[in-house]
Amino acid sequence: MEPLPQDVRLVRRAFWLVRLRWAAVAGLCATTFAADTIMKVNLVAAPIYAIAACLAFYNAVMLMLLVRARRNHIADGVPRPTVKRIINFQMSTDLLILTVLFHFSGGIENPFIVYYVFHMIIASILLSQRESYLQATLASVLLLLLAVLEYGGFIPHHCLEGFVAYDQHTHAPLVFGTVAVVSSALYLVVYMAGSIATRLRVQEQGYWQANQLLAQKDRIKDEYVERVTHDIKGHLAAIKSTLDVVALGFAGPLQTRQ
Repeated sequence: MEPLPQDVRLVRRAFWLVRLRWAAVAGLCATTFAADTIMKVNLVAAPIYAIAACLAFYNAVMLMLLVRARRNHIADGVPRPTVKRIINFQMSTDLLILTVLFHFSGGIENPFIVYYVFHMIIASILLSQRESYLQATLASVLLLLLAVLEYGGFIPHHCLEGFVAYDQHTHAPLVFGTVAVVSSALYLVVYMAGSIATRLRVQEQGYWQANQLLAQKDRIKDEYVERVTHDIKGHLAAIKSTLDVVALGFAGPLQTRQ
């Protein structure tokens, strides 16, 4: 059975997400090295490099799972629930790793906190709107939890000395204002990107159904032409055989009666 276009697209996007994560690992290592050695920002580099290593290992495991899923269902395509579960797990784990990374790289002071937004765009492309809103909720909860724990002193704050003027994690209006702004941006991005993605999926499904209908009509046309051609060939063969009998049964030119 031919897989549906959304199933094929979902499998391709799942592998695309893995490739993006490889780029993220390389970018994380390069950014940490540049900030630590060139910009002289006071970073706890060892935990960040450890997170990059864990991310690379986890990405390799996700790649193996996707390859196995595709190989086990090579005839019918990978079932959507299987790929959806893998993608949802990846997105949630990415958010958790991203939050831990922010903890070791300045917390709420880290300007790369906007990467939560990019994550929501990817979620809106790959997942349904409901699942994307759940990912936005998880990101907001993780960000709020990180801000509260650092603000209350429950976990140590790693200040970006050399990048910010002072510890901003104790300034309540800035901390919770940033959390509110980022969280609202996450839901807004999911709404806009999800609406566009949903309309594109509906259009894609309509085009696929139209193509299937055209292919079916084309097969009916070919069968009709083949049947008519076969009948015509049968009649022509009968006429030819009769003419051959007449032509071979008489010597000399044929008369009008013959």
